Amino acid sequence: MLRSRLLASVATAVLCLPVAALAPATPFSATAAQAQSASISFQVFFDQLEPHGVWVRHSRYNYVFCPTGVDANWRPYTEGRWLYLANYGWYFASEEPFAWATYHYGRWFADRRLGWCWVPGTTWAPAWVSWRSSDNVIGWAPLPPEDDGSATVTIQVSRRELPQGYWVFVPVERFVEPQLSVNIVFGTQEPELFTQTNFLGPVQVEGDLVVNNVIDVTHIEQTINQEIIVYNVEEAPEPGAEVASTETDTVQIFTAEVEPPAEDTAPPEAVPEEEATEVIESEGGTVEGTAELEVDAEAPAEGTVEGDGERPRRGEEA
Repeated sequence: MLRSRLLASVATAVLCLPVAALAPATPFSATAAQAQSASISFQVFFDQLEPHGVWVRHSRYNYVFCPTGVDANWRPYTEGRWLYLANYGWYFASEEPFAWATYHYGRWFADRRLGWCWVPGTTWAPAWVSWRSSDNVIGWAPLPPEDDGSATVTIQVSRRELPQGYWVFVPVERFVEPQLSVNIVFGTQEPELFTQTNFLGPVQVEGDLVVNNVIDVTHIEQTINQEIIVYNVEEAPEPGAEVASTETDTVQIFTAEVEPPAEDTAPPEAVPEEEATEVIESEGGTVEGTAELEVDAEAPAEGTVEGDGERPRRGEEA
């Protein structure tokens, strides 16, 4: 039933999707060389995210960030869009104020009491996700932390299946639309999407780069009958929202390495885990709906992806 609903909705929307909607204008000026040399203090996560959520002193992960100002249906990697970057692959672009950090450094986990929370990490990626697909549908899920502790400081990625509740799906025809949230279906709402799609695996690690090219660009282009823009990355001078330019095929993104935290690194204010649920809800966060998720994302790994060889990267010559 969902499949028919999805395809019906696709047929209508594809006809009215303008080409210009695939990328906003207004370019930034910046130097790409900054990306390789810049590094920032781990403390920037605590300071810049504090206005947008609650920092919780967590028994397993030390300090985690739980966003506020989101609705009951909110999930990571849903309020935004997918852009394709030269050398990196699919990048999740979002205007959410915490997006620059939480979708590109570190990992997410679902907690029955706290909702969705983020564990900071030190390595940038276009998106820390895993993928599923069929001929008509694409799904993705946030990768959970690999280890316990205060931060994800490793770029190790386990190739393991994630719980159904972690996954969201869209028709292939809608994959590059500007507002994915309009068309996203949660795996818990339509379980047949999970069973009808094949597990493709997570982002790949190639040397010191995290590359997100599991989803084939050519397949998307053939389905939507339109060429995907391959953006070249320019380094942003500071954390913040990216802006893409279709005129120059560039996007400015903050990709600096983050220094590992010192032993005493901590947010200015952190709520004890046992008090966090009440505080999160009082500040406009939500844990509603999380209880129905299969939140155990610690299934045995099928293997580990860590520098597992070179794969062709679209746009590398750019």
